[in-house]
Amino acid sequence: MAKSLNFREFAQPTLKVTMNDADETVFTLTAPSVEMVERLEANQDTLLATFKKGDRESLDEIWKFAADLISSNREGRKVTAEELKGRYGMGYKMLFVFLEAYGEFVNEIEEAKN
Repeated sequence: MAKSLNFREFAQPTLKVTMNDADETVFTLTAPSVEMVERLEANQDTLLATFKKGDRESLDEIWKFAADLISSNREGRKVTAEELKGRYGMGYKMLFVFLEAYGEFVNEIEEAKN
C-alpha cells in the first residue's frame, strides 16, 4: 500500500486550444463536468443537423454551448459566444472543428476510465 498520495502529481486530462486572435490566446480546457458531458451527449445528434441546416437560432445556442465548454479552463477565464465570434476570431467552420475535437477529448477521457 502506498505511504503517501499526492494529487499534485496526478495528471489531469486537458485540451489546449489556441484561438485565432492577434494574441494567440491559449485556453487549457479541463475535463468537463457530468452536466456538460450530458449536454454534449444530448446534443450530439442534433449538432450536425444544425450545421447543415444553418438555422440562426440553433447556431446561436451552439455558440453559447461552445463558450460554456471553453469557459471550463485552467486559466479561470470565462468567454461568451460573442467573444468567440468577435475577439477570438472563431468562424463557423472553426466552431465545427472545435466541437469535433472536444468530442474526441471527452471520448479519450471516457476510454481511459475503462
